[in-house]
Amino acid sequence: MTEAEEVHELLSDQLWRLNNLYWCIDPEGKPYKFTMNWAQKLLFYGLHYLNLILKARQVGITTFFCIYALDLCLFNPNKRAGIIAHNLDDAMAFFRDKVKYPYEHLGCDLDEYGNLGEQPEWARALFPGADQDRTNQLSFDNNSSIRVGTSMRSGTLNFLHVSEFGKICAKYPERAREIVTGAFNTVHVGQIISVESTAEGSEGYFFRYCETAFNRELQGAGLSELDFKPFFFAWWQHPSYKLRPTGVVITKELAEYFAGAEKELGITLSAEQRAWYAKKYELMEREGSGGDMRREYPATWKEAFESAVVGAYLATQMAWLRKNGRVGRVPWVPNVPVDTFWDLGMDDAMTIVFHQWTGFEHRLIDYEEDSGYGFEHYAELLRRKPYHYGRHFLPHDVEQRLLNKKGTKRKQELLELGIRPVITVPRPQDKVRIGVAAVRKFLYECAFDQENCAPLIKSLDNFRREWDDKTGRYKDRPLHDWAIHGFDAMQTGALGWTPPANAQSAQGWGQQGGWVANSEWSP
Repeated sequence: MTEAEEVHELLSDQLWRLNNLYWCIDPEGKPYKFTMNWAQKLLFYGLHYLNLILKARQVGITTFFCIYALDLCLFNPNKRAGIIAHNLDDAMAFFRDKVKYPYEHLGCDLDEYGNLGEQPEWARALFPGADQDRTNQLSFDNNSSIRVGTSMRSGTLNFLHVSEFGKICAKYPERAREIVTGAFNTVHVGQIISVESTAEGSEGYFFRYCETAFNRELQGAGLSELDFKPFFFAWWQHPSYKLRPTGVVITKELAEYFAGAEKELGITLSAEQRAWYAKKYELMEREGSGGDMRREYPATWKEAFESAVVGAYLATQMAWLRKNGRVGRVPWVPNVPVDTFWDLGMDDAMTIVFHQWTGFEHRLIDYEEDSGYGFEHYAELLRRKPYHYGRHFLPHDVEQRLLNKKGTKRKQELLELGIRPVITVPRPQDKVRIGVAAVRKFLYECAFDQENCAPLIKSLDNFRREWDDKTGRYKDRPLHDWAIHGFDAMQTGALGWTPPANAQSAQGWGQQGGWVANSEWSP
């Protein structure tokens, strides 16, 4: 076999090409030959039409798909590939380091000084040079091209990769919608889309896609060309996430976490794996980001979404509630009055939190959220519930007059419907400084029913700062999205609630009615 025939045979094998042709740059700026790691091999052999990748950090998923897309275009005519990054800086870095650099050094070898030599003659003959007609695109002689950007609406693509889609959903919801409605539709059925990210809270397209895909997999449902195939790469699967355990202290909290993970997953974590996780967690705690550990290095796909959303106002408090077993089953206590906290929606959602005070804790037992209805609907909703009501706390706008009721105040309508007494809570002068601070303090005395209050818990998890695209920073004001309504109802309670006049008897209900505070609490 001649050298030309040997080269032709090798180049016809995609697996060989992906492990032998391309060079990348490591974090220290040194060139290294790309060869697929454990996670990239699983992706390569398991690739579907639509692929959804949830992962721990530093697995190399975007690098793999950049090389995969470049290879697709180089060795197949008339192909169009697109890579979407979550910001412009990443897009430029992807193009420079993961597309253009591998192309320009295709087939090279290191010289004696550790530098890449010139391309071999066969590489220059096969690929005489790409037309870099834009700063983010390479076009080849075979009429194929690859481009990188932050959006990808125009044209038709044979391959699309979206990097850090969870971050896009959290910080740029409109751009996430543009990707779903625009970029995804540039890829015809039967072509390939890959979407990867770490988790960014339990809301948005990425979370919903993961929830659907992993639950379908659990149920054993088949995959069509329009179903996402889920891939999950956990921290404990990473072969490099190990550390010599000598001198590493495993806290009681981490020991319980490891035991729970082993039981749930049917695995055994080595001492080296435990040591690595413990030191990584210690480092992140020192940097003030310990609450992000499970998002950045999850053990299960569900755990990845338990971590707080970036920019969330109540991240510390919600983590404390979960850590201390304050989110679980919180049953209604029949002989304790139920107070309600409201947020009044005009064009937005109307929300009601159902609350009991035992003399020891605030028990959030129920939650309702709806829109498009008048007060009659909510009065009937309250009547249908079995609760004995105490006080109803409503925000300042309950004092506004209704245009279609001859100037009657909204508060008067509620009273006429039997919702009484109504306590008006003044508007805080500063929603962030006063309102958020009040809710944070209030939460440390709360327990949430995880089933009845699930939408409320999700709202508090996702109530976050507004992102400023121009400055690349969070603004010092809340994002006005769906999550604000549950927060506003809790703010009404946190600012307005005071112990009832018979607060002492609340503590004595255990003796009167056979119920002792916390006796039915079962996290």
